[in-house]
Amino acid sequence: MQPARATCFAFVAASVLPALCVGIGDPLTGNRAADTMLVTFFIMYYFSAVATVLFGVPAYFAMRKFRAIRWWSATLVGIFAGVVMRRGVALPGGYASFEDLWNFGMLGAAAGFLFWAVWRLGHGPDAPGPK
Repeated sequence: MQPARATCFAFVAASVLPALCVGIGDPLTGNRAADTMLVTFFIMYYFSAVATVLFGVPAYFAMRKFRAIRWWSATLVGIFAGVVMRRGVALPGGYASFEDLWNFGMLGAAAGFLFWAVWRLGHGPDAPGPK
């Protein structure tokens, strides 16, 4: 896979994973009908894509500059993005439980790790960052 294509696909995959997990695992109405899960997926995809653009893209460019794109750095950025986005979404109601923050942090970690894994497909196994 070409490096630029792998990077773009990695950003898309990192946005899709949390939305898919929430859409399937915890639909908005609690009803596990396909249409409810699909609507939940699209609503969550919006927030996931916003997190990717606000946190993932700038972090990618910063890490690329220092050739520091590693599995652990991408995972840490994902945790940060997940927790901040969950807290941000809770602002109208003013409450985000520790369990919610944990769950969204772990979704972010999985998304960050997935980003790194897909990115790595286009950059080779020994690439610490783009050359």
